[in-house]
Amino acid sequence: MGTAMTWDSTATILPALRRWSAKELARWADVSEKTATAWREGRNEPRLSHAMRLAAHNAEIFAAIAAAAGHADAAQRAVAAEHLKKALAALGET
Repeated sequence: MGTAMTWDSTATILPALRRWSAKELARWADVSEKTATAWREGRNEPRLSHAMRLAAHNAEIFAAIAAAAGHADAAQRAVAAEHLKKALAALGET
């Protein structure tokens, strides 16, 4: 059984959040840019419902959340799947 996710682990997902603009994060999570900026700066953490919306839109964010929850293997698979989708799209296979 894996480690339960605690939002004390939020520092683990900060690098993934910081790869995207506050505007994009806000759109994905359906929050204000001010809220998303606070997440990117580490002043606040996303609520679980917002984290799930972010994870649904972005494999890197999903992977960071999965790793923080003690499921690094799922995180690695998610990132690999996303890279494969992009490679297939570039080849016109999707």
